[in-house]
Amino acid sequence: MTPIKILLRQQPFLGGDEPLFADMLIAGLFQWARVVGAVDYLDGEDKLAAWFSRLEDRYGETLAKTRG
Repeated sequence: MTPIKILLRQQPFLGGDEPLFADMLIAGLFQWARVVGAVDYLDGEDKLAAWFSRLEDRYGETLAKTRG
């Protein structure tokens, strides 16, 4: 996750000011883990959690449908 953390130091999304397909791919992995898993991979990851939160703000209705 280090390359993603480095990118998110300087910009809100992986591609800059707007989310790209890459954001959705990575966010999908975290969403899947949240729905099926016992481990919160975003816990303690300030930059990643803030990034995921920005995606939830934009696409929250879609993400909410997969909360499990």
